[in-house]
Order: sequence, then C-alpha cells, then structure tokens
Amino acid sequence: MNKQPEYTWSERYSTATCTLFYKNYEFTGIANCHPDDKDMMSKLTGQTVAEYRATLKYLRFIRNCELQPQLKSLKQLYYSMNHSKYFDPKSYEAKMLYRQIKNLKEDLIAIKEEIQYQKSSFLDGLKQQN
Repeated sequence: MNKQPEYTWSERYSTATCTLFYKNYEFTGIANCHPDDKDMMSKLTGQTVAEYRATLKYLRFIRNCELQPQLKSLKQLYYSMNHSKYFDPKSYEAKMLYRQIKNLKEDLIAIKEEIQYQKSSFLDGLKQQN
C-alpha cells in the first residue's frame, strides 16, 4: 500500500467507506446499514465491513492482474526456451527462471490463503467489536 487507508462515515445515509491505495489504483469498499438494523448501527462496524471489502478487492487485483500474468509470461518463456536446441536446463539462466516461476506459484498460493483467511476471520472480528 502506498499510503494509509481513508475512511468516511455518513450518519445520514448509514454508509461507511474505506479506500485503499496501491500504486495508481484505488480500492473502495462500501458498507450500508440495512434500515431494519439502524438501532445497532455503529461507525466502527461499518468501517470494518468497508475495509474488509476493499481488502478483498485489493488482494484479488494482485492475484488476477499482477501475479497470474507474470506467471503466465514466465511459463511461456520457459516453454519457448525449453524447445530450443540450444537450451541447457542446468544453465544459470534456466535455474533462475525456474526459481522465479516457483516463487510466483508460492506467492499465488499465499494470496489465495490470505483471501480465505480474510473471509474466515471477518465474522470473528465483527463478533469481537460488538
């Protein structure tokens, strides 16, 4: 993240907003209070829900727009190199390329686990606030 998240709260509309910043991108999560729940409405709960939604958008962006395209490109490069008659799988370059592919696969696994963790811990966090 480039800078701290920004939160807004509208008592009038019962809406909380959280905006996360990454490079030139903004990820905004919005939480609206249901009219039947206005008696339980709180700023902190709304901001928590909004931040959760913005965080999921950010993590999915990293997965879909950065890690997966990089992995696809490196795999294509490795495939092309592997079909060359001059390819040496024991060369420094081949080993480094394979290591980069392995690292990206591990990063993808980590981000998928983080998304699952965010989803599972979301309700736990709300329960602790109330």
